[in-house]
Amino acid sequence: MSEGSMSLPVAPLKRLFSVILLAQGKNGLLLQRLFWGALLGCLSTFLLAGSPYLNNLESNMLEWRYMVADKISSMTHGEKTSAQISLVNFDDNTQFELGVARFNDLPSQQVLAEAIEHIEKCEPAMVVLDLDLRGTTCPALVKLFQRYHNIVLALFGNLEGNIDLPSPAYLTNTAAFGYDELPDDSSGLARQLSVTYQALAPNTSASAGNPLVPVPSLTEAVINLNRLMRGTGPDIQLLMNGAASSLYFSFRKMTYSARSFLEVLHGDIGAEEFKNKIVIMGSTPTPRHLGTSKENTLTYPRLKVHADAISTLLDNEQIYPFSPQLSQIFIMFLGIVFGATASILNFGRRSLVFITCAICLFVLAQVSFQLFHLLIPIAPPLAVLILCFILATFIHLDTDLRIRNRELAQARESMQIRAEAERQRIAEDLHDETLPTLSAVARMADQLNKELGNNPIPAQMRERLDFTASEMRRVINDLHPSVLETMGFKPALDNLLTILARNSVIETHFTSDDNFADEDISKFCQLQLYRIVQECLNNVHKHAKATVVTINIAQRGNKLILSVVDNGVGMPAGILNNQSHGVLNIKQRAQLIAARADWKRPSQYSSGTEVRIEMSFNNNKEMK
Repeated sequence: MSEGSMSLPVAPLKRLFSVILLAQGKNGLLLQRLFWGALLGCLSTFLLAGSPYLNNLESNMLEWRYMVADKISSMTHGEKTSAQISLVNFDDNTQFELGVARFNDLPSQQVLAEAIEHIEKCEPAMVVLDLDLRGTTCPALVKLFQRYHNIVLALFGNLEGNIDLPSPAYLTNTAAFGYDELPDDSSGLARQLSVTYQALAPNTSASAGNPLVPVPSLTEAVINLNRLMRGTGPDIQLLMNGAASSLYFSFRKMTYSARSFLEVLHGDIGAEEFKNKIVIMGSTPTPRHLGTSKENTLTYPRLKVHADAISTLLDNEQIYPFSPQLSQIFIMFLGIVFGATASILNFGRRSLVFITCAICLFVLAQVSFQLFHLLIPIAPPLAVLILCFILATFIHLDTDLRIRNRELAQARESMQIRAEAERQRIAEDLHDETLPTLSAVARMADQLNKELGNNPIPAQMRERLDFTASEMRRVINDLHPSVLETMGFKPALDNLLTILARNSVIETHFTSDDNFADEDISKFCQLQLYRIVQECLNNVHKHAKATVVTINIAQRGNKLILSVVDNGVGMPAGILNNQSHGVLNIKQRAQLIAARADWKRPSQYSSGTEVRIEMSFNNNKEMK
C-alpha cells in the first residue's frame, strides 16, 4: 500500500484534531495537559496498583480501620450481648482443680463426657468442642456423639496426615468437624484458611494414601451445620469458594454469657441457660505477660475469636475484599480523572484537590468497611494519587514554560512589527521631507555656481549633496525595503545580490523553484526572510572574503527552504555559541516566523558557510 493511500484514513482525524487545537489556542496546551495527565494516570495505575509492597501496607492498615470502626461502634451502639452463643471456659483454675491440662487420656475424656451430658440436658442448638481430643478414644464420649447429632469437633495440629487427628470413631460420629487453625491478630480480624487433609478409612494403612479432602475451618463447620439445622446463615460453599479472600471480623464489642467448666460439670446451670444456643467449650488461659511490652500481653482468648467469627457469619456481616478487577478499574479511573484534573490546575488548587480526594477516599473506605462490610483498598489508590500529583506538577511546569515562551515569542513579534512600522514611518519622513530639502539645497548650489562663475566651492557643495542624497536613499531602502512591494519577494532577494556585486568583486547567483509564488508567503514572513538574507550578505561582504555567493529558494513538500552559500573562509569556531549580534539577529527573526536556522559548511566548496532556513507553510498560514 502506498504512503498516500495510508494517509487517507488519518486525514479526517487530523482535521478534527486541528479544529480542537484551534479551539484551545495555537498550541492546544490545555488539551495537551489533559491528555498527558490522563496518560500518566494510567501509567501510575499500572506501576502501583499491583505492587506487593502496597498490598502489604494495605494489610497493615486493617488494624487502623478496625480501631476506627471500634470507636464508632462503641459510640453508636455500645456493647451488645449475644443471644445466640454461650461460652464454657476451661480456664487455668479448672485445669488446676481437676488436674487436667489436655483431654488426651481416658479419665479426662470421661470428665468431658459428664460435662457435655449436663449441657445437652439444656437442649442447646449445638455444642462446639474447641478442645484437643487426640491420643485416645472414650466409649462414653463416642456414645454421646452418636446420641446427640449436634456436636462439632475441632481439629488440631498437622492436617496433612492422619497422625495427629482424633480417632476415626470421633470423626465419623460427630455432626461436623473443622480445623482450629483460624489466624487472628490484635485488630480482631480473622482470615479463613483453605486446608486439606488425607482422610483414612478404618483399617486402612497410611501407605495406601487416599486423595486429599478439603476441610473447612471450625467456624465454617459451625455455620454450615447451623444452616442445615435452622435453614439460616451463609452458604458454606460460598465461603469456601472465596476462602482466599473473604474475612471475618468483629468490632461490635460483643459480650457472651459464659460459664466455667466446673459449674457445668457440677450441674450449676439453669434449664434455660443454653437452650437453642450454640455452646462453645474451649480453653481460656488467664491473661499473662509474655514479655515487657504491653503488646505481648495475651488478653483476648481464642475462644472469643471463634465466637466473634461465628457471630459475624450468623449475622451475614463478614467482610469481603473489593474485587481485584473492579479495584483495578476504580484505581485507573481515579488516576485518569485526577491526573487530567491536576495537570491543568496550579499548585494551590492541585494540592486542595489532592487533599480532598485523599479524605474522600479514606471516608469512603471506612464507611464501606463499617456499613457495607466491603474492604475497599486505600494504599494503592493513595499511591496513585501521590504519583499523579508529582507527575502533574511536572506537566504543569512544562506547559506553563511553553505558554511563557509562546507569550514571549508573541511579544517579540509584536515588538518587531512595531519596529518595522516605526522604520517605515522614519523612511517615509526622510523620503518626503529630508530628500526634498536636500534637493532644494542642491538647486541653490547650482544657482551659486552660475553666479560665482569659476568659484569651485558651489560645485563641491553640489557633489557632496548628491552623495548625501544617494546615502539617504540607501538608508531609506534599508529602513523599509520598498523593493518588496514594488518588485516582489524573489526579485527583492535578487536585487540584494545585485547590490552586493556592484559594491564588491563577488560573483553572485540566484536560483529558485517555480513551485510556489510570492503570495504563498505572508508579508511578515517575506520581510523577516529578506532581513535574514540581508544580514547574511552583509556578513559575507564584511568577513567572509568570498568570491562566490549563491541564494537558493526551494520547496520540499510542506516546507520552504532558503539557503545562502559562500566559498569564503567560513565562520570562526565558537561564534555560534557566543551568540554574536548577527547570529542572534538571524535566530530571533527565524523564531518569529517559526523557522529553523542552521549553519554548516557547504558541500560544494572546501570552505565557506551555508546558512539554511527551513519554514513550514502551515506556520506561514497561521501568521497570515
